[in-house]
Amino acid sequence: DFRPHDEHYVQNFVLVTHGLLMRIFCMCYFRWTVLEFDQVWNPQNCEIWVLEKTKKGRYRLAGSWQEESKSFGPIKFGADKTKLLYPHMKESTPARDMVPGKPGWLDDPALRHLVVAAQFGKGIGVNKELGSLG
Repeated sequence: DFRPHDEHYVQNFVLVTHGLLMRIFCMCYFRWTVLEFDQVWNPQNCEIWVLEKTKKGRYRLAGSWQEESKSFGPIKFGADKTKLLYPHMKESTPARDMVPGKPGWLDDPALRHLVVAAQFGKGIGVNKELGSLG
C-alpha cells in the first residue's frame, strides 16, 4: 500500500482490455455468479466502465461513462439489454456461501434472482423446489 504522500502513490489505474475480459474481471472482483455474468453484455468498442474507490478502500462499479452527458449510464444487462444490474453486482462483497440443493439455499436476497433466471436467459433456469439447475 502506498500512502498519498508517498512519491509512488497513484490516484488512478487504467485497464485497457477487450470487453470479455472486462466482464471476467468484474465477475471475479464483484463475485458474480455464472448466471449473472451471462446476462451482462460485452461493452461496445471504446466503452468505458468506471470503478470508483469507496471509503472502505474497495471499488464500486459506477457504470458506463457517457461522454456526451458527462455522467454514468447503465451497464447493458438482461436478454434485451434494458435491465439494470442488481445492486449487489456493483459492490465488492465477501464470498457468498451457497450450497445448491441445501434447504433455503436461495433465501439470501443477493441470490433470489436465480429463482427467476429462466425469464432472463435462454433455457437456463433454477428449480427452487428441486434445488437444481435445469
